Amino acid sequence: MAAINAGSTGTGNFSADSDYDQGNQYVDTSTGIDTNGVSNPAPQFVYQSCRWNAAFTYTIPNLQPQHAYTVRLHWAELTFQVAGDRLFNVAINGNTVVSNLDVFATAGYKKALVKEFTVTANSSGQIVISFTQGSADNPFISGIEVYTA
Repeated sequence: MAAINAGSTGTGNFSADSDYDQGNQYVDTSTGIDTNGVSNPAPQFVYQSCRWNAAFTYTIPNLQPQHAYTVRLHWAELTFQVAGDRLFNVAINGNTVVSNLDVFATAGYKKALVKEFTVTANSSGQIVISFTQGSADNPFISGIEVYTA
């Protein structure tokens, strides 16, 4: 239904970055991203870009209200190479789904990480994904997929 390449242009089935409220873009195509530990990874370029900021939100519109969807969030740490240097939180429709995520400690440097959640669209037919700082540095996201559960 929706696939967003956060922080960059469209690639493959992923559309150009959209539906966000603020933040910065970053792209690093200097080396490839290891996707071996991920089933059904996004295209390589998705992991080579990101949107980041102290806090930001994506609001995915035009969904069926109160309908169940699968949300897949994609990351690859492109900056930090020490565990604990970046810790952040993710909430979907106001419910915390990840606390103090450390992408480097979980997957490694320039290695893909995917987390998947089943959520219900709100009464306005939206899924709102909020990223906030945990105990260290700014949150980021590389790609977002939303499809019928």
